[in-house]
Amino acid sequence: MHKTLNVGSSANIQNSAALKDQLLTALGECDKVTIDASQLQEVDLSFFQTVYSAHLYAVSNGKTVEFTNDANEKLAATLARAGLADLLPTANLNSWLHGGLPQ
Repeated sequence: MHKTLNVGSSANIQNSAALKDQLLTALGECDKVTIDASQLQEVDLSFFQTVYSAHLYAVSNGKTVEFTNDANEKLAATLARAGLADLLPTANLNSWLHGGLPQ
């Protein structure tokens, strides 16, 4: 089963707990969760921390978390400001999530 989770226009420290709960619920119901971040206007690093934690949880349970193919420019800019721009491939954020568990 698959679920797409739209994060809306804001993904920051103020709503990271709600995002965590949504991701865990979706992963409890589905084998694959796709995050639609195309409407994001406000994003901070807590968003990436939350999503990456969900990814690690998913991998350890044989599940998948990924982004839609239309990564928002705000995501790229936030990663670049954090010095993590190499995590953003040309069109989307999927490749940094497909690496599996860290070595």
